[in-house]
Amino acid sequence: MNTEDAFTPEQMTAVVGALHNASMEKWIGAGLSCIIGAVVIKIVMQALNRLVAKLPLDKAMLGFLTAAARIVMVIVLATMVAGQLNVPITSLVALLSLFALAVSLSVQDVLANVVSGMVILIAKPFVAGNFISTQNAEGTVERIGLMYTHLVTADNKAVMIPNKEISTERIINYTAKDYRRVDVKLCIGSEIDTDAVLDARPVLYNLQNLVARAPENAQGLFDALREKEVVIVCEVGSGIVPLDRNERETREQTGRLVNRLAAEAERVVRMVCGLPQVLK
Repeated sequence: MNTEDAFTPEQMTAVVGALHNASMEKWIGAGLSCIIGAVVIKIVMQALNRLVAKLPLDKAMLGFLTAAARIVMVIVLATMVAGQLNVPITSLVALLSLFALAVSLSVQDVLANVVSGMVILIAKPFVAGNFISTQNAEGTVERIGLMYTHLVTADNKAVMIPNKEISTERIINYTAKDYRRVDVKLCIGSEIDTDAVLDARPVLYNLQNLVARAPENAQGLFDALREKEVVIVCEVGSGIVPLDRNERETREQTGRLVNRLAAEAERVVRMVCGLPQVLK
């Protein structure tokens, strides 16, 4: 953009000349217009704040809207006052354009953060209260401001990330979904107490192996197993009766225990060759 074409010296002379030649009555009228306009803007902003507060928008987005409305009304008031002083509107617009260009060039990083903040508020890759992870930090989103996104880390540190950076980075939102898969490896030795094992895990795998440790005490596990979210047991043998007495006892006690659990379970699923069959 060529500034010489946007605002010429003649236009500057026209603006200064209009202000210099304005009579006292016009200055008094312009002053009254400023006072009345300021009061009107204040009243309108109060009504607008009550109106936008009912909208289902983020607080930061509401702040953007009210600030933009105030700027528009101030510009309209300035244009009306300039008209009372006989200032050429075209010259005034050119002067404001030049001023806006100079400001935008000097604070382009600030504007980039503001625009990025608006993009975050509109796209909503995360909201306040979400736990997110970026390239440089991770934590709970405390709030999204005009310039920065504020995080609180797990060790209670406050981290402020410029909106321009966070809007262009890869973001992992851990709380966007109600459930997510977590893989935990748990190694259990044969010397570990059975009750401690049952108390430690919400999901129990290979019930038949647990029963095999002490088949005569298998039915005593029933109350503890009822508290589990999931109990998994593998059916082996294909109907063939084993010769080993301990193995026969293990299968019998496992079957009795599974039947008792299935009778009180909310859901029973049988897996055959990887295909689920809902029994209950």
